[in-house]
Formats: sequence, C-alpha cells, structure tokens
Amino acid sequence: MLAYYYATITQLDHHVGRMLDTLTAYGLDENTMVIFTADHGEYLGFHHQLLKAGRWLYDPLVRVPLLIRYPGGYRAGEIDDTLVSQLDLAPTICSAAGVPWTPTPGHDLGSHGADRDVVITETVGATAYMARSATHKLLRTVDGRHDALFDLDTDPYELTNVLGDPEHATVCAGLDAALTREIMFHAPPPTYLDDAAPCIDAPNVPARDDARVADARAYFATRTRAYSSHTESPETRTT
Repeated sequence: MLAYYYATITQLDHHVGRMLDTLTAYGLDENTMVIFTADHGEYLGFHHQLLKAGRWLYDPLVRVPLLIRYPGGYRAGEIDDTLVSQLDLAPTICSAAGVPWTPTPGHDLGSHGADRDVVITETVGATAYMARSATHKLLRTVDGRHDALFDLDTDPYELTNVLGDPEHATVCAGLDAALTREIMFHAPPPTYLDDAAPCIDAPNVPARDDARVADARAYFATRTRAYSSHTESPETRTT
C-alpha cells in the first residue's frame, strides 16, 4: 500500500508539472494563480489506521498540502507555518482576483495578518470534531468515549491522551470554547427541503404545485440576507 500510495503521488506530481509547463508555453504563467491542495490526508498505517474514514482526526488525515503560487512572484519562496483552513481558499482567491467577497470565517492568505489561533475540523455527519492550536489538539466525539487531548509539543505522534490532566485544563477549556463558537455561529446546519416528501391530504394543506414554496423561499432568502447584514432594526427582526 505504501508503494502504491507513493506511486500515486509521483503520478500527480508529473501531471501537475505538465499543467504548469502548459501555462508557461502559452504565456499564462505570470497571470495565473495556482493552488495545490487536497480534501484530506491518508492514515497510511498511522495508529494502525488506513484510508481516511473514522473518528480519529489525527494529523496525517487533517494536515493537507497547500501550495500557492501568485502571479508575478508575490511572496515567492516563503514558507508559512501559521494555521490555515480550507475556509481560507475562497477569500484568498477572491482577493487575488479583485472580486468582492462576503465576510466569512475564512482569511485572505495573501495578507501577512491572516494568522489564526485555532482551526476546526469535523467528520462527515459531524460525529467527531477537532479543535487544533499550534501546540494542542482537542478531539470531541459523538459518544464521548473517544474524546482526547494531545500536547503536540511533547507528543507530536498523538500517543498520550492528557484529557482530564489538571495541567492542561486551561488549554482544554480554551479549545472547547473555540469549538463551541464555531458550531454555534459559523457552522449553522443547512436548511433542508424535500420537494418529493408526501403531502397530507387535508383542506388546509396547499397543493404542491402552487406558488407557496417559491414565495416562502424568496421570503426567507430576503430575511436571511437582511439579518446577516444587520440592516433590520431590533423591533422588526424575527427569530
């Protein structure tokens, strides 16, 4: 498996090189922003795990490659060890392209002031969360039995769970607070509407094909935008 995995990396490197060579051949390399990243890592035997699944958000899984090449050699050759998130990619791209973007939890990585204290990761289905600082990692799981805290300065391979250790209580509380803020304010659950759901046969239930669904969507979209931009007065705001 190691041999196949490293062979895949070699193959990807080869074809990324082909794309970069093509940009140069067409004279587009000095006017093109290139970002190389991935959606997740691979356990590849770390802690006897394979692939990408599971509730263990160890560093080999959550630390992904991120290389950015700006046009014109901006910040060329820099290595930045600050914490970043994939939430940062959209504002970084928009900023480089001169496109206005709605403020989000993401940061513009082209700015030298884009450092963050904690990054948050969750598994599909939100069965496990990670809050990671530069020195510590907190894991919270749906059943609580696999919660963990790692001191990455002294334990980079995440072997010793120090959750509950009084010496790490302050750090743990800070990571818990950051995780709570993220879940409450930055990651609201998406609204879900099943257009194919069965309808109750009753006089007060609107027909599926009338205009109420479209009207409701338009109404709530307008209200959501107004609330997000804080243009409503406290007297008219609804919750």
